[in-house]
Amino acid sequence: MKLSALIGIIAGVVFLSSCLPHNNRPAYTPDAAEIIKLKNNIDSNLIRNDFEAYISNQLILADIYKKSDSLASWLYCYDRIIKITRDNISLDSAIVYYKVVNDEIWRLPSDSASLNNLAWIHRQIAYEFGPKLQKWQTCIPYYIEGINLIDASDSWTADKAIKFLKPCGSAYTRLGEPQNAIGYLKKCYTICATAADTLNMLKSLNDLGVAYYDIAQYNAAFDTYTKAFALNKSGLYSEEYHGTLCKLITWHIDNKQSDSADFYLQLLSASFLHKITEPDDYGDYYLQLAKYYALNNQNKFAETNFNKAVQKFLESPENRTREAAKVNIELGNLLLQQQNYEKSIAAFHQALTLVIPNRNFTSEAALQDDWLFPENVIMEACCGKGDAFYHKYLLTKNVVDLSTAIHFYESALKTRGLLLDSYTLQSSKIKFEEKTQYLITRLASAKLISDNL
Repeated sequence: MKLSALIGIIAGVVFLSSCLPHNNRPAYTPDAAEIIKLKNNIDSNLIRNDFEAYISNQLILADIYKKSDSLASWLYCYDRIIKITRDNISLDSAIVYYKVVNDEIWRLPSDSASLNNLAWIHRQIAYEFGPKLQKWQTCIPYYIEGINLIDASDSWTADKAIKFLKPCGSAYTRLGEPQNAIGYLKKCYTICATAADTLNMLKSLNDLGVAYYDIAQYNAAFDTYTKAFALNKSGLYSEEYHGTLCKLITWHIDNKQSDSADFYLQLLSASFLHKITEPDDYGDYYLQLAKYYALNNQNKFAETNFNKAVQKFLESPENRTREAAKVNIELGNLLLQQQNYEKSIAAFHQALTLVIPNRNFTSEAALQDDWLFPENVIMEACCGKGDAFYHKYLLTKNVVDLSTAIHFYESALKTRGLLLDSYTLQSSKIKFEEKTQYLITRLASAKLISDNL
């Protein structure tokens, strides 16, 4: 069965609502020797990467646990099956096993072990759709199912908080609903603080600051970043230190506080002397440096550092081409403000070539509709090119520039439509629709001029 069909089956299903009441099952005593043999075989299958045999033996073991009414152990077998399947076979197959659990669970989990094992099963699917595939609106319901089960078991730990609450909150932020993210992220921080888990406290604070920032609670964002900085002032947790400094630099730049931004830039630069630095670490640094120079109207230095950031992101072993494309959009907007339309067009064009792979097209060439897919970078880069060609037309009165601007505005709107269609959370869809209304206005303005020529 295709993935889309499977998702259609399970979408909107509240997992526990399908659980059947416990029937009076006849007593069944499993053979302890058989269970030990199966577990040994499972361990051997895993060592040899024989995933087919691993799953087969886990299914046999799960059936034994079901016959003996050992719900927690049965759920654990399926948790392992789903993990091995999604990691080594396919998400389609993992969802099949997820549905099997939904269909075959025979009673409501009530003990802590059963509640937690079922929560981890939800998390298997949430993680695949969220952090791995970045389908944020799809992953949230799975995270929430897991969170509710852990709440019911009253068994929160810092590890569970960082694997359920933090990604759920971060998914809401990425969907443009930071007001829904804050509760999850604050709860995550509180649990980690209770456990004195400094590393995960820092991870929670950095994400919480972003959520505050996105709802314009700038003082709360600053206080949150400052708390993270104070917790990790020595830079012991280097990755989180790096992230906190970048966020503080951005905060001060957006508030036009050049001296404070420079202070944190110096700390960020100095931190590279004490850690193994990856290309994308330098990418983040050059990006912040470019923004700093732009703030101080040192546009040549800003342009140089935007280009350095792009180069470093493209060198990253983590394939940060999307981040490189986003930097090109920032560079394009800077050049557009300087009325350097040709270089601005080139920057937006490079952003498009990075996110639309294996297509050969010039900066003036129209984009084919089948090249478009739901990606914010495509929408923003098309809008940027539309703006650049539109303002170029106002300067040159060349109608080709105007028609090209109209084409890219249309491509931006078509991509917006694809993005809107991809939303499953109605509230997120409405917010995105409102936020991108400017595209309709810009296209209408360009078409009005064209119609009157």
